[in-house]
Amino acid sequence: MSTAYHPQSDGQAEKANATLETFLKAYIAQLPSPDQWHRLLPLAEFTYNASRHKAIGMSPFEADIGYIPRLPLDFLAPGLHTPKTESSSAYAERLALTLRMLRERMAETQLAMTAEANKRRQPHPFRIGDEVFLDTRLLPVGYANVNAVDAPNSRKFQHPYAGPFTLLKKAGENAYVLDIPTHWRLHPVFNVARLKPCKVDRTRVHPPPPPLRSTVTVEYEVETIVEHQGSTIRDLEYLVKWLGYPDATWEPLANLRGGSNQLLREYHAANGLHVYSWMV
Repeated sequence: MSTAYHPQSDGQAEKANATLETFLKAYIAQLPSPDQWHRLLPLAEFTYNASRHKAIGMSPFEADIGYIPRLPLDFLAPGLHTPKTESSSAYAERLALTLRMLRERMAETQLAMTAEANKRRQPHPFRIGDEVFLDTRLLPVGYANVNAVDAPNSRKFQHPYAGPFTLLKKAGENAYVLDIPTHWRLHPVFNVARLKPCKVDRTRVHPPPPPLRSTVTVEYEVETIVEHQGSTIRDLEYLVKWLGYPDATWEPLANLRGGSNQLLREYHAANGLHVYSWMV
């Protein structure tokens, strides 16, 4: 299982995809129109399966069926690349030998890849319950960016880190489950390479968040509604205590509609205010 925005977790598949893209880029110049690239998929597939792979020391065709199938040009030279007829017992023996050799070569390759990757790795300091920041460089533009409404398509203005979030549990040796907001709609498991220890000074008073905005990328959770002023839907304002922030701010009704409808309904019912139909 791979973690979110960490393609190294599935390196073999990523490498295979890059190889096929290289094949298609080389072949597509021969087509009258680039949008016909799908016509070359069978040829790219055959070329990939007929090529020798460093990890297994042979081509996928040889590992699977014992030989490389003939191309149309091979019929011009009869006798070349023609598979030899063998008995069923000889085929079974050869298949068992090939499988054993493939396992040994794959194990050697994995050890070599692990040793190479570990040259630049350091033991991570993270533990369950720690607070961390999440690297946003690979996230879709707009996540964790309070200016997303003003600059919705700007990668340069996106905050480099989001959070802090809490490490809920481990999901492997180098991955953790984070309590990211549910409206982000992201897989909550992240590799430690995308995390940064939180060193925020909790003794300092932090300013309250900006007003709640009705977007999928910017939203602050209301902890409780302290009091209100005004009596009609046009002049109602609420003193709001934000979750995770020490100070409360006065907000108009429009800033709370949507994500805080349930709290509004309960507050209106408890204080004798009109309960509107949309407060569900």
